[in-house]
Amino acid sequence: MKSMVLKLIFSALFWLVMFVASGKLKELFKKEKIEALTADYIQYYDRDGKQYLKFTIKNDTSAEVCYNTEGYLSLITPNGLTSVPMKEHHAYSGASFFIAPGDMMDYEICLSDYYDPLPPGSYRYNKTVGCFAVDVDFTIPAPHKEKSSR
Repeated sequence: MKSMVLKLIFSALFWLVMFVASGKLKELFKKEKIEALTADYIQYYDRDGKQYLKFTIKNDTSAEVCYNTEGYLSLITPNGLTSVPMKEHHAYSGASFFIAPGDMMDYEICLSDYYDPLPPGSYRYNKTVGCFAVDVDFTIPAPHKEKSSR
């Protein structure tokens, strides 16, 4: 019985040494790069009666990604997200944009082309880029009231 246990221990030690010597152990512990797409909010603004959102899309993947002009808007409420319906005949250019691996691109959307006037509140804009989804949270502030002089 003792010799069988020694043979098993010796065999396990032998294969461990062979595994380490072949570099396989290093491969197992090598840290892989996490591939992701992210979006960073830049600003929301009104210009000429139209509502705009601007953000940066960062491609931290190893492949070029493609996206088009459409995305999806949700209102952030205490109960979760509520989808904001698009206009019945919204704008759509059909244009495609590409972001190279490791690169970033500023993206600006005229929300008024896709949605009826949006009231003040907190929103999330979600866009599909390649096989990933990115989203940006932003706030539409209440309009400033001008003080009247009496």
